[in-house]
Amino acid sequence: MDYNLVLSLVEPGRPATGSAWTDDDAAASDARALRNDAVAAALCAAIPGLAPVADRSLDAYELMEDNQPAEVMIRRFHRLRVLEGPSAIGTMRLLVMDGLIDASLFLGVAGDPASLERLLAQEIATLARASGHGPVLAGQPVPPKELAAHLVARNAAALHRRGRNLRWRTLLDRAGVPSLVLLTLLALLAAAAAVQDGLSRGRLVVLADATRPMTFVTTAVLPPVMRLGLFPRFQLEGVVRETGERVRVDTYRDVVLRAGPGAPFTVLPLREPEPAYVLMSQLESAHPVVAVGPVGIAWPALLALLPMGLWGWLVLRPWLATPAPQRAVLRIATSRQALFVVQIGLLLAVALAARHFL
Repeated sequence: MDYNLVLSLVEPGRPATGSAWTDDDAAASDARALRNDAVAAALCAAIPGLAPVADRSLDAYELMEDNQPAEVMIRRFHRLRVLEGPSAIGTMRLLVMDGLIDASLFLGVAGDPASLERLLAQEIATLARASGHGPVLAGQPVPPKELAAHLVARNAAALHRRGRNLRWRTLLDRAGVPSLVLLTLLALLAAAAAVQDGLSRGRLVVLADATRPMTFVTTAVLPPVMRLGLFPRFQLEGVVRETGERVRVDTYRDVVLRAGPGAPFTVLPLREPEPAYVLMSQLESAHPVVAVGPVGIAWPALLALLPMGLWGWLVLRPWLATPAPQRAVLRIATSRQALFVVQIGLLLAVALAARHFL
């Protein structure tokens, strides 16, 4: 165990809450300094090895309060007594202030909680007898045994949390490299999906015969077909007025919502048998399109730059910039990034599923 236990002891009649400093005028300060000397001497006599600390500068923050003049701070520093030495459970550091003792007991013994509780209760009782101050908990006087039980339980809870956090960080550390691979694959998949969408839209533009617009008359709005269980494909069924052909055309959800039997749409024939026609509105949404020979690349292909750019800046750049001996923290951060992306993906999947089934 390596946690320290912090407790307070208060002289009789003094409130346990509020400022640690009560005697800030010159005369009262001198009298309080003498009493603090007496308390420190009694503690040193009762606990072998306990001795005053010459350098109290590390505890100067205990003197601070807003809107206090410098002379008050100096008098407080004059009254403060700091003691250090061994204790029954390890080591201790005591701050003797105005009728208040703040004790930090650093655990240095192994054993079960019952033994630690017994030793701590004995230590608190020794401090109380020697100083004439009583232990307090949440501003109320308590017996040494009750305070010891509370501190040991709180220490056990802190150790449990630290162990749980350590196990979690160890797991994140081990998952760092797999998370890097996962984020890379997800970025590549997202980029590939954007490129594929751009190519499929651009392909329709290249294959469409813009010189032969025709009228498609809707006869039925088909139920959406789910792709991968989440992504709907919307289609209209109808007749091409000029040729009498009965065909199906792909469309988007907003078109389906306002379509119905008899709704007319402009279509263009494609230079392939399946699909044979495409809605003009779909081609318009695909522009601008860059034609590279027989291949058309629509603007959605540019969206591939987004996942790859985020991956390069947030994932690849830190791994290239961080030296290998210092990558433990980076592995944990990468694992957290992967968890965040997975959580976002799950939320989107739940939202799409709810939209479809509810």
